[in-house]
Amino acid sequence: MARIQYHDEISDLLMKAFPAVDPAYVSKLATPIAGRAVSSKPAEHNVSRSKGKAATLVEIETMQKRAILLIESLDGDKIGTEAHQMIHKHLQWQADIDGILPIMKTIAALINASTAAHDTISQWPENSALKSKSKPKKFASRGVAVSLARAYEKLSGTKATIPTNDGRAYGPFLELLTEVFAITGIDASPEAAGRAAIKSLKEKRSKIIE
Repeated sequence: MARIQYHDEISDLLMKAFPAVDPAYVSKLATPIAGRAVSSKPAEHNVSRSKGKAATLVEIETMQKRAILLIESLDGDKIGTEAHQMIHKHLQWQADIDGILPIMKTIAALINASTAAHDTISQWPENSALKSKSKPKKFASRGVAVSLARAYEKLSGTKATIPTNDGRAYGPFLELLTEVFAITGIDASPEAAGRAAIKSLKEKRSKIIE
């Protein structure tokens, strides 16, 4: 799957940039970046042309709630009850797997992917209808840039910036974003997407302060 490939390559990229950080933490931060990159590929998804932004967001939110409830119902902490023991044994027999953990990991991955899709679609124009073969490139690239900016700030401990020197943009965040776009095949300007992402995060911080 593209999401897994993107995740692994982005994780490797971030670990090379921040070798002192726990790899498990880096992997966690790479998940939403990969998820947004996959959600920017409409050909891989069967999205109805008749659904608008609001209706699709509601559908995603409903799916997330159901997935979360399913994980909670399979929680190992509750396995002491007779009902949960029966559920675990039945699922293990049906799926021919060693325990319930693989199922829970799959559901968790679904929640992460749907969260990334929700964040990306939230940035689309209010009157936009979802189409299976076309999606505004700038919103796809901006979604990936926002996720990377958040990860960069957590890993570096500094705000993501794109400084200029003699009119030329540069900096570690821009370099990482350029490589992420190359990995995910996003055909857009890293500088423009990066500046839009930085502006978006700055506006959100201002709202929190207010």
